[in-house]
Amino acid sequence: MRSLPNAQTLSQAVIRAIESNIADHYQPLRFISKTQYGNAPDLRGVCRSLIHDAEAVQFIEAKIEQIPTLLTIEDFVSRHGSQWQFDDATIQQANASRERFDQVAKQTRYA
Repeated sequence: MRSLPNAQTLSQAVIRAIESNIADHYQPLRFISKTQYGNAPDLRGVCRSLIHDAEAVQFIEAKIEQIPTLLTIEDFVSRHGSQWQFDDATIQQANASRERFDQVAKQTRYA
């Protein structure tokens, strides 16, 4: 189990997730493109859409089967979502996905 990296802002969380994925030998190209490396004009909206996108979640599940330590935006939003003004439904979805990702990884990935 790894410690969740410190991120004071959503933009920092996106950058931490990207950097962590790259360190784990995974290039999250779609995530980088959609979030513009944490600089998307409506970053919260982009992240909200990704969190609620069933296809994106399934894609990440498959990647976590291969690389159980992948860090996701769901890991951050499930913990800091209210601080970053995410709605309750998105926070709940992020938490559900985070729990599912831990199941797929067969471990608690981040504490």
